[in-house]
Amino acid sequence: MQPMRQIRDLIALAMLAVCAYTDIKERNIYLAPLAVSSAGAVLICLITGTSFILSVIIGIMIIAVTSIMRRYIGSGDGYLLAALILVAEPGPALFSMLAGSVLAAVFAAVKTVIGNIKIRTVPLAPFVMAGFIIMLISYE
Repeated sequence: MQPMRQIRDLIALAMLAVCAYTDIKERNIYLAPLAVSSAGAVLICLITGTSFILSVIIGIMIIAVTSIMRRYIGSGDGYLLAALILVAEPGPALFSMLAGSVLAAVFAAVKTVIGNIKIRTVPLAPFVMAGFIIMLISYE
């Protein structure tokens, strides 16, 4: 694996860990870790000469969709997913989002069936982090 790729993965994992902690503990995702991580990703892109335009476009689309669907996904989750796309590149980030969404749905279903309770909200960041870890393990 390339050294810059490893650095980006480490930045993404640290960002996801901080966001997962605050999402579980405080039901909030702070923008400061996302901004710092995104700035680091842009700096890496500028140093290596790679383009990040596609990541920015997809990130803007995700933020727009989450602002429209506020009832189903929080705006902090939208910013987290947009930052993840910028930091980890679109392919790994989209895999992490899909895997995280499936894991969150399974968690909510199991919690509802076993606990006989309806879950109103599920913190998404821990499941996206789990999806990212699955991607890292399965990646070469």
